[in-house]
Amino acid sequence: MRPRALVVPMLAAAMALGSPVTAADAASHSATVKVTVIGRSGKSLTSTVDLVNVTTGKRYTVTAGKAKRVPNGTYVIGSYIAETGKLTLAARTIVVDRSTSLTFDARTGKRITASVDQAHARLTRVAADLRVHTSVGDVPLAEADTEVSGHPTVYAIPASGGRARLSLAMTLTDATVSPSPYRFDLARTTKGIPTSLNVTAKKADLARVDLDLHTPDPDLKRRVDLAPNPTDGAFAMEFGGGFGDAPGLLAPQHLSSYRSPQVNWRTTYTAAGHGRGAQVFEIAPASADLTQPVYRAGHTYAETWGSGAWGPSAPSLQFATMDGKLGALAFWPLCAPEAGGVHPDNCVSDDDSSFRLFRGPTQLAEGAEFEAAIPATPDWYDLQLDGTRPTGATTSTAYSARWHVLAGGSIDRTTLEQGLITLAAAGLNGHNAAGRSSTTRITMSVTGFDSTTSTDLAYSTDGTTWNSLAMTKSGGSWVADVPNPAGAGGVSLRANAAAASGSTVSETISNAYAID
Repeated sequence: MRPRALVVPMLAAAMALGSPVTAADAASHSATVKVTVIGRSGKSLTSTVDLVNVTTGKRYTVTAGKAKRVPNGTYVIGSYIAETGKLTLAARTIVVDRSTSLTFDARTGKRITASVDQAHARLTRVAADLRVHTSVGDVPLAEADTEVSGHPTVYAIPASGGRARLSLAMTLTDATVSPSPYRFDLARTTKGIPTSLNVTAKKADLARVDLDLHTPDPDLKRRVDLAPNPTDGAFAMEFGGGFGDAPGLLAPQHLSSYRSPQVNWRTTYTAAGHGRGAQVFEIAPASADLTQPVYRAGHTYAETWGSGAWGPSAPSLQFATMDGKLGALAFWPLCAPEAGGVHPDNCVSDDDSSFRLFRGPTQLAEGAEFEAAIPATPDWYDLQLDGTRPTGATTSTAYSARWHVLAGGSIDRTTLEQGLITLAAAGLNGHNAAGRSSTTRITMSVTGFDSTTSTDLAYSTDGTTWNSLAMTKSGGSWVADVPNPAGAGGVSLRANAAAASGSTVSETISNAYAID
């Protein structure tokens, strides 16, 4: 992704004027291309122009008004035309076999607009991705996104057909309320740049997704970003967000999201504020191929984000042996558990964490990541992960996890049997707090073991005294009910699981959820 702040260009094309083939052109199998760029003011501009060969995928760059010699062939030529308060995107497919002049005139551009059948809905964001369909794959030519309010008006110069592929993603929100209780995300992909750039939609023709957005702390602000990946063979939108300090648009806890159907939407949910780092989720639902479900027109779906006890359960936690070394990586280890069909893929938090590696009582290594030489003969090792969140955090304020794993210093990469525990807590409010004197049902899940032979769970209201919970098997998980205290504070959780192989995992989460 190449985010271009405050930019949403649209590519414009005008007319190509070919000169007679010269002897020099014929002999060299190349020719010169000169592109003139005219702004909406009618003045010539010195924009950068890209030329992409549709056979080789090679890109050539030239300044508008200057000639560039390139090999003969078919090219998509494009340029951003940036002026104060206005942006125009231009692209055209031409055959270069002689000296060629081409003019992009922004005055011929059509404004990009969108509308839906919802009172007070206004266009809030426009995003565009323009690529060249070449023999070696799609080559990015231009991509950008912007919030419409206070930012340049966006135009595109029509140029039908050819090898350019234009994708638009447009968001509409309530102009009278902030944050808006709803959003419309419309996606459109075309060959070339069409004459009409007004995208319209009706609620009945869209998919509806009701989002329940939880934060680990009450003072964090929610943001949601959606990027469409079409399922019809068109290219994917490779960008997302980039507005201010965190990606996406502000959102309430309960957000109705209307979306173009039959589109694979990549969702990023962020909760951030008060100087603390963002918590970011990129969706990878619990399906075999980890792809986002394609939502159907006229249907309503639900997704829950960020609810439950945030713990060291990120898929990015990796233990492996290779080249005679045991290595560990804790890349964004703190995650919310899977809930409401949403399985967090990458979880970014404001936590500070570190590993320690032991063989028996002897510590061998430590750090946020490490590699340590170990003997080739397999033996049992313990990996300890400890992390804390900064002052001001109210849940998952500290956490630890310990893995007992069998490893030998193999040459080839070998992934270790590594259990991960997630603790989903039902009935929490928007900042993951339960009511006083209530009961919270905890669903404990264990992944990464070939076979889980035992589990146990305990809770504490003071971080010192731990109370065991009776657990009941429910499908592939275990459930237990926590009696919450009568006063405000927090509930800490401690969980253990063992595998048939002898591998174990344990984790402790301080203030796993709050009590209001």
